Amino acid sequence: TQQQQQHREAVGGGSEPNGTEASQQQQQQCAWREVVTFALPMLATLAADPLASLVDTAYVGHLGPVQLAGVGMASNIFTSITRLFNAPLLAVTTSTVAAAAAAAAAAGSDQNQGDDSTPPAAAAAADAKAAE
Repeated sequence: TQQQQQHREAVGGGSEPNGTEASQQQQQQCAWREVVTFALPMLATLAADPLASLVDTAYVGHLGPVQLAGVGMASNIFTSITRLFNAPLLAVTTSTVAAAAAAAAAAGSDQNQGDDSTPPAAAAAADAKAAE
């Protein structure tokens, strides 16, 4: 970015990043790409439940108050069941990914140092699986 370039010029590093900075920028871009690849489908999944309830309410709302009350109960039951199953899944997934990342950090990731094609999370998962 422009601020980074101005900082490098002020420090005396010139306008071109050196090999280490370029490698770090590539790794950071790869990590962001991987996060976005996982985050977008999850955001769509989180938005689907309220949108489905909204559509149900819009269609059934024209039928009458008793039918609308039924849709409200059904939406609450569906949301409760979904959250009942998602909460443990999220807890287990989060701890598993954290353990894999810690294992990769503890190993020093010297196995994957020369391989820039492996995404960071995939490398951490492979290291954790190898540790088992």
